[in-house]
Amino acid sequence: MKITFTLIDDSGKEFSGSVNLASSGGKKIGQVRVASAKPTEDIALHGNPRAFMKRHATDMSGPQKFTLLLARLSEADPSKTVSHAAIEKTWTKMTGILGNYNNAYAIRAKDNGWVDTPKPGVYVLCPSWKEILA
Repeated sequence: MKITFTLIDDSGKEFSGSVNLASSGGKKIGQVRVASAKPTEDIALHGNPRAFMKRHATDMSGPQKFTLLLARLSEADPSKTVSHAAIEKTWTKMTGILGNYNNAYAIRAKDNGWVDTPKPGVYVLCPSWKEILA
């Protein structure tokens, strides 16, 4: 089976392509997640942190969850710093939602350009953090 698609970005530029699909023999071999970008104005960054993370972080990777939690704690303000201890403390209160905390999540979020560390043990959001919402 062949599918053809056209994508249009926010500036109106079109991207087209096609791909051949093979049968999986009735077995589920994976899944594709298609999501529309959610601007931060649509995300209420206040209120119950557990409900917030449950609503927005369920399909995210660990580094994305780390970035989202940092966004929640800093109210998406890139000038606000949040300590690593505060992030880890909040995370460990939500292991049922987020899973176990791993220090590598912060490193990978930094590698992706979503967060930065102006000094050791302190994190800030980078402008590109919104990529995790797409």
